[in-house]
Amino acid sequence: MFVFDQKDNMALVSELDRLLERGSDADLEGVAAVLGRHATPDLLRGVLHAGLVAAASSIGEGVLFRSGLVSLANGPAYSLDLRYAFEVRGDDMVPTGSKGHLLARAGDIVIANIGPRPLSGTRYSIQQKVDFDKFDPSAILQSDGEWLLEPGQSLVVEAGKQIASVTDASGARFLSLSLPPRWSLEWLFDRETMRPVAQSAAHVDDSQLVTCLELAGWLRDGDTEEAILALTRHRAHFVRWKAIQALGALNPSSAMPLVVSAAGNDPHPAVRRAAAATLSRHSETPALENC
Repeated sequence: MFVFDQKDNMALVSELDRLLERGSDADLEGVAAVLGRHATPDLLRGVLHAGLVAAASSIGEGVLFRSGLVSLANGPAYSLDLRYAFEVRGDDMVPTGSKGHLLARAGDIVIANIGPRPLSGTRYSIQQKVDFDKFDPSAILQSDGEWLLEPGQSLVVEAGKQIASVTDASGARFLSLSLPPRWSLEWLFDRETMRPVAQSAAHVDDSQLVTCLELAGWLRDGDTEEAILALTRHRAHFVRWKAIQALGALNPSSAMPLVVSAAGNDPHPAVRRAAAATLSRHSETPALENC
C-alpha cells in the first residue's frame, strides 16, 4: 500500500505529534479540531498527486488505493488514513465490521469529513463500564441517534464506550485517525440484539502470533521451544495461553509447571479457568483447554 510522505503535510503531522505526545492523556477534542481544519480538498489533491507520482515510479511494487484507504502517517502514537467510498450504501466504514455487526475498537478514533458532501451515520454507546480484555456477553449497546458531519467537521469515537457507524458513505472522503489500542481485544456486536457475539485481536501482530503458535504445536519442531517459552510471558492473555498449549504439544513435561502456575497466578480469569480445567483432566499426556 502507498504511504503518503509526511513532508508533504508536515503542518498536519507536526500538530498531531504535539497533541498526541501525552498518550492516553491526549486532548482528543483538540485533535478533532486540527483534523477538521486540515480536512480540505487541498489535502486530497496533495495525496492524489504524491500517490500517482509514487505509483508511476514503482509500478508493480504495490497498490495505490486498496479498499478505499491511503495511509498518510504511521507511528507509535497514531495512524492517520484517508478513506473514501464510491457508490457505497448501507455499509459500515467507521469502524468497519461485517454485515449485521458493529465493531467496537480498542483504541480511540477521530473522523474528519473532507467532503464534498455531508457524512452521516448512527452513534452507539456501551451501557456499562467494561474491560475489553474480559469478554462480557451481558454487555449491551444503546443507539444514541444520528450524527452528521459537514465538510470540515470532525467526530471523536471513544474506545470502550462508543461506536460510530456510517450508514450512507456514497461519495464520502474522510480522515480517520486511530490511536493505539488500550486493550488486547476488540468486540463485535450484533446489530439486532445489541449484544457482543465475538472478540478479535486488537493488534494484528497478536493475531499472527496465535497462528504461528498453532502451527508450531502442530509441527512439533523442537527448535521453536525456546521462542515459545518466551511467549508464555506475553502481555496478551490469549497469546500466553496459546504458547502454553503449543509447548504442551511439543514438550508436555515442560508445559505442566506453567499450567499449574497459570491456574493460580495468571492475571486473566480466562487463562486461570483454562489452566484449572486442564489440571482437572490431567493425564499422562494432557490436552490443554482453550481459553
